Amino acid sequence: MKRVGLIFCCCWMANLLLGQQSVTFVLEDYPLFSGRSVGIRGSEAPLSWYKSLPMKVKGDQLVAMLSFPDSLQSLEYKFVLFDKADEEVSWESIGNRYLALNNSGQRITHAWNKPNKVAQDELPIISATQLNQDYALLSKMILEVHPGTYRYNSKEEIKQALSGFYRFCQTNQSLPEVFLAISKLLATLKCDHTYVSFYNQKGLVNGMISSAKDRLPFTFALIQGKMYVKAIATDLKGLQAGDEIVAIDGIEVSVILKDLKKYVRADGNNEASRLKRLEVEGYLFRKSSFDIFFPLAFPAEDASRLLTLRSAKNAKISQLEVPLMTAEERNEKLIQRYPDFPQTRDDLWSFEQLSPKTAYLQLGSFVTFGPMGLQLDYQAFYENVFAQMASNGTENLILDLRENSGGLDAPRELLAQYLVHQKETWDFYEFRSRYLQFPEALKPFVGSWGDPWYFDLNSQNPVQKGAYYVFPAGSEEETISPRKNAFRGNLFVLIGSRNMSGAFYADLFLKEKQLGLLVGGQSGGNLQGLNGGQILFMNLPGSGIEVDFPVAGSFAKSPQPDAGVMPDVVVEVSPEGISEGRDEVLEHVIKMIGK
Repeated sequence: MKRVGLIFCCCWMANLLLGQQSVTFVLEDYPLFSGRSVGIRGSEAPLSWYKSLPMKVKGDQLVAMLSFPDSLQSLEYKFVLFDKADEEVSWESIGNRYLALNNSGQRITHAWNKPNKVAQDELPIISATQLNQDYALLSKMILEVHPGTYRYNSKEEIKQALSGFYRFCQTNQSLPEVFLAISKLLATLKCDHTYVSFYNQKGLVNGMISSAKDRLPFTFALIQGKMYVKAIATDLKGLQAGDEIVAIDGIEVSVILKDLKKYVRADGNNEASRLKRLEVEGYLFRKSSFDIFFPLAFPAEDASRLLTLRSAKNAKISQLEVPLMTAEERNEKLIQRYPDFPQTRDDLWSFEQLSPKTAYLQLGSFVTFGPMGLQLDYQAFYENVFAQMASNGTENLILDLRENSGGLDAPRELLAQYLVHQKETWDFYEFRSRYLQFPEALKPFVGSWGDPWYFDLNSQNPVQKGAYYVFPAGSEEETISPRKNAFRGNLFVLIGSRNMSGAFYADLFLKEKQLGLLVGGQSGGNLQGLNGGQILFMNLPGSGIEVDFPVAGSFAKSPQPDAGVMPDVVVEVSPEGISEGRDEVLEHVIKMIGK
């Protein structure tokens, strides 16, 4: 025992003399795969992003004790699984972990794929000098690149928005304030594909929005501007589905929503879409704007919130203090309490034969990329489902797209081939940009997938049209031909304001071609067109915040209202339906079929 103590003392003295600080990384919950080891990679030596440093087994934990220079203030890292040659590497699917070093011999305990908890006192102050770096890049992107800058705003309105952000950047600001200010600036563009990303942040920014214990312990729907409880993740008595949340910490919900809307993205003035993004679903694979913005704009004083409730049973007003949770804690509890609660995007796809003549098909996402995307083979899924309906002689198909917020074009385009009755053409939009040569000043700070064709658009053979450049290849008439076993019966499509991006295009195509009866609420998106396609990721050097924005957009070839797709039959969701656990839109369609 004395020898162990002597060795520890010597190591500590050696680090002190060499100007080193020690950190012990502990991994308690980790995967086990035959032939694979668990290691750590990171931004600062002795860690590297290109070589795995093995962790050692200590009881039921994995441990790595490392030393870093005293001068080092922070580092980023991730845990990995690697083979013997360190060539086949599997990374955690979360963003980079962040650690603020404090020269005190830190010991940090982790769980695989669960982000670090970031304390408020670790959040830095961003200097005015750093903020002005970010302002220069954001203003250049807005004024010279973004395809939708003047789609819904005049030059004077854009000038005012940039002037307001410039004034904000002239004094030092906290990281939460910067996150909100940039979100507010980008929201003025009224583009659902332009925002301070919830998914691509790194280090401290990711920890701030992803790992804090600041989530309300329930999910909710917004109906006519009021908040109604849906699924509950706490064992506290006094909270039930259908209860209205009148106020949080004494602040009326109407005031909270009015404030938060200014940070939320949506296409044009589609307020239904903007409010839908403020609902909380409780999924880990899709993040809510409320979950991100509410704790930043209305920070909690402690680890709980005081709710003012109106009971769904008797309309009585009461107060209840509820504990706050991390996103992971809430999700785990919801999965325990509700056996059918979606855990992955695959759970948003389902097929059921409701009766000999009627089938129900839910397609809740077109996201097929990344570790949180669809893992199922959607092509085989379509083939099996439509073959089964053809074999069964299904006459009525209820296609439920309400949960779908878009994704890639391929699943949507293939779906259309299974729903058209004959060869159809699609010629609603033209594809435009506002530049030909991407600004050199922005290039070092942006990245995306695929070849950077977007740096020089001359190769696309654009035709100038006023202040825009039209791309003939993206504006041509599209032809959709029926697939084998394409459905030719009665189609009922359930739509709603979560239908943005590719899901919006699906709604619009089905309505324009009169392929089915659309039932529910107004879609997200906008009939005037969307900014999308290739999305760029811009890393702002001053704040460390990452911003998503598109380089081109679709523009309607004929005048269109500033709105989403309207259903043929509007069905409102009620608080009573939530309280009783009923799907009122689906019930309405089933009654229509019965008649």
